[in-house]
Amino acid sequence: MSQTLRIESKKRYSFITSRVNHSQLVYANNKELENQTITKLARYQERYSAILYAFVLHGSHSQGAYNFPKANRAQFMRDFNSTSAKAIKHLVPNFTSGRVFERRYAEQQLALIEDIEEKFFYCALQVVQDGIAPSLYESNGYNSFDDAINGRERLIKDVNWTKYNNAKRFNKKVDIMKYTTIRKLVYTRLPGYEHLSQKEYSDQMRLKLDERQQEIIKDRLALGKTYMTKEARDAVRCTAFAKNPKRSTRESFYPIVISKSATARNDCLTIHFQIARAHREASRRYLLGEPNVKFPPGTYKPPMLMQPEE
Repeated sequence: MSQTLRIESKKRYSFITSRVNHSQLVYANNKELENQTITKLARYQERYSAILYAFVLHGSHSQGAYNFPKANRAQFMRDFNSTSAKAIKHLVPNFTSGRVFERRYAEQQLALIEDIEEKFFYCALQVVQDGIAPSLYESNGYNSFDDAINGRERLIKDVNWTKYNNAKRFNKKVDIMKYTTIRKLVYTRLPGYEHLSQKEYSDQMRLKLDERQQEIIKDRLALGKTYMTKEARDAVRCTAFAKNPKRSTRESFYPIVISKSATARNDCLTIHFQIARAHREASRRYLLGEPNVKFPPGTYKPPMLMQPEE
């Protein structure tokens, strides 16, 4: 089964998930890996001018809501996931051999600004929804909620370890700050709330969070489900594997567009499949030897197959 075409767009809002192979809980109680991942997020946010609304590290995966005003999501995710994979192999003891992520990242379009808000709270409350803790503040992993609602710019030291270690070979007292860049990890306020003061925005988001959190807890307890204790959460190691992971394959249904509005979702899907058909035809002509064929905006040419030598 072919993979869904990914379309670049300056106006597109994306919800992106990267899952670790075998559902290994690499981010669980792994502060060093958490810091390295956030550092890389800040690095590539700056490099590619990405707009972040939410980001969370949750056991075996990372998730976030983004916009890429320079239509460069593919480059951002290529660099972010490749360097994250290296960090996981380096910082997770006895990490299983082979690939780090189950497959390429999953990207879903958010049709409306209201859908960004839904995913914003989804990220914030994953630990509550999944029975890890009855509050996001009792979880051990990174969650962007407080940074985002308070307009906090998190300052991060990003060390070029390659250059630093090379310099240290010849000078043991070399100053690490010469190879350190101070970056800012910045979250953008949710669209539609620009008119509020920072305090008004923060108060309103906390109120909405509490309402949603209480509803999730109520529904969970009604099903007879409980929450992990603090001792159980602290005992989870990054070498462990999820007991009941959400399994999917390349053939599993995965919505291209997420929206509470059926009309908005169908409109986005119509545009998506129009572009997909045009891209499929352009790819056919390109692979048949028409090098100057025009591809639809936001799409890439397929790789050319190597011709056997005579």
